[in-house]
Amino acid sequence: MTNAYLDLAEEVITIQRMPLSAREIMDYAFMAGIAPSHIFGVTPHKTLHARLAVDILNYPETTQFFRTAPGRFFLKRFQADTEISSQHKKIYIAPQRRKELKRDAVLVLEPSDLPPLEESGGYIALEELYDLLGHGRYKYMQGRQAEKTSNVIPVHSFVLFKDGGNVLSYNSGRIHQKSDPLIGSRSIGFGSVVLQSDQDILYNSLLGIIENAISEVAHALGMPRELAEKARYDNELRPRFCMVVENNVSRQKHLFVILDFQRPSQFQPDEHSSSAAGFGWMGPGRLPNDISNYDELSQYMLQREPLDPRSAYHWA
Repeated sequence: MTNAYLDLAEEVITIQRMPLSAREIMDYAFMAGIAPSHIFGVTPHKTLHARLAVDILNYPETTQFFRTAPGRFFLKRFQADTEISSQHKKIYIAPQRRKELKRDAVLVLEPSDLPPLEESGGYIALEELYDLLGHGRYKYMQGRQAEKTSNVIPVHSFVLFKDGGNVLSYNSGRIHQKSDPLIGSRSIGFGSVVLQSDQDILYNSLLGIIENAISEVAHALGMPRELAEKARYDNELRPRFCMVVENNVSRQKHLFVILDFQRPSQFQPDEHSSSAAGFGWMGPGRLPNDISNYDELSQYMLQREPLDPRSAYHWA
């Protein structure tokens, strides 16, 4: 590990040989005089808790840590220690929180920069998005402000998780943002508004749209972060086209970038390790008779999309 907070947590837990909270770890570190000087602050325990949570969530296969209860962390290597109580070896899976916009800067477009939407029904070709972004026709705006500004269009990812020609559906209420313009108890798309922090300077990530899509799939399905990242290089994650949807309450328009994410052979979605629930695979000949409980964009896709692997990347 190269993170000072994680290194410190490992050192303290190794000494104490029992699950500890982030506050207990920091209290012991300060008392023992082993806390690095640069991590002193008002609430270092909150920073440590966040670092541990992110490490467990994003790197489940390589992290040294696991939870034994809400807010209590232990080291994996002690699971094989016969002197450690068995009650300290049980893994607690923390429910993942619904993401909300706060002070993060979000990617937005100007309505005047988009092509006329009346004739296309909101459809925008991917090439038109590339042209806008390539010519710098975008900006970032604080999330709360973007929610209240009608003359900007926030950009979202909308990822269809596919297995060949089948697409995964799920109960969307647990993971959709309250500010999400899509309304429906079920969905076939994972995603969220694109943040400035989603940008990846080492990879052409479409100003963070690709990175956002990877993070959302990993978050929702409990996919190991390394496997989700690998999808971008193996051509398993591909942008398709864009759709503009209007929020029925605020009347604000939102642009969704539709992407396909083909299921890696090493991964199978499991509700027990996912934020999402109510999984169901749909494909040719296996569509529900009633799709009124799906969000607007999912309904559009199910009505218009052939859900056929041979035509998965061609839009007619």
